[in-house]
Amino acid sequence: MPNDTTVLETVRPSRRSVVRGAAWSVPVISMAATAPAFAASPCSTPVNPDMSWNTARYTGQWWNPTDRGYGYWRSNNTTAAYLTQDPDGTGRQQPLRLDISVSYGSNVRAEDDQLFVTSQTVGGTSSRGLTLHQSPRNASQQSSTLVDRNKSVVRFTFSRQVSSLTFTMTDIDSASADFRDAVGISGATIASYSIQNPAQVQGAGTVANPFRVVPTNSAVDNFSSGGGNVTVTLSNVSTFDLHYWNFEPAGNGDDQKVYLTNFQATYMPC
Repeated sequence: MPNDTTVLETVRPSRRSVVRGAAWSVPVISMAATAPAFAASPCSTPVNPDMSWNTARYTGQWWNPTDRGYGYWRSNNTTAAYLTQDPDGTGRQQPLRLDISVSYGSNVRAEDDQLFVTSQTVGGTSSRGLTLHQSPRNASQQSSTLVDRNKSVVRFTFSRQVSSLTFTMTDIDSASADFRDAVGISGATIASYSIQNPAQVQGAGTVANPFRVVPTNSAVDNFSSGGGNVTVTLSNVSTFDLHYWNFEPAGNGDDQKVYLTNFQATYMPC
């Protein structure tokens, strides 16, 4: 029987089809070799803004942060704000704004330095301090228990969620027949804390178990001593409250202060 080569001829590639296939394959290889690399999106990288109180250029005056650039502004003893610089200077990324507001218990009033920034560094650190400064309205209403009438609440609200917010509270101390400091945080999770001198300060930083001075007469130097320092890190934060008590039962109505060092945090700028 003679061989039928018809089927074989239909599947055998012609010279034209081989050349055509080769011609199409070359540009594909060329395009892959010369494809440009794309830059990472400015929104994909977190930034660490400089939230230093040293940039308090307008302390004592109120400016609209959206109009006046970066820095710290104090309006009065209940209102302040902080605006960071544009992260990349192009406007593609958003700066971080922090708004600060204070409410006072019925037996607490603000004192002269409330929400001002110190001219010196505080707590033996390299940072100037944001001042929390208050006194009782009526010494006879002071109490050894942590009651609402004897505290202020400072609320910190960020324009974007931040992570790993770290700062140090300094000058947690006491003076006999005067004041005893206690500071607690609510509205955010305390990821970690470090008490510099456990003989001076105890607690876990919550409202139920605040950082508080242990001895009844144990004042530390506001600026040079770290004996009253506690460093805290908060995990993911949009807003948190800082509660500040006087729990001296036999006070004479004098004032009390604690300070907050520079804030360090990370956020996504867009």
